[in-house]
Amino acid sequence: MTQHANLLTKRATVKEPATRSGITVPANDLRVLVAAFEKLGYDVKALLRAAQLQSSELADPDARVPCEATLR
Repeated sequence: MTQHANLLTKRATVKEPATRSGITVPANDLRVLVAAFEKLGYDVKALLRAAQLQSSELADPDARVPCEATLR
């Protein structure tokens, strides 16, 4: 049994780069943040471009966005 345990724990022991984490956040959370930036006068289109996102991706109430998009 222990000889196959390494196959089961590979994801826990191998560090992947942060950009490939697979962790996501609800698009609604980011949509609210983007709306606040827009009210403050920021160029929302430029912010979304920098995050490599489309405004249509934020419109879907069930969508999820990679966490990395919020770090760009």
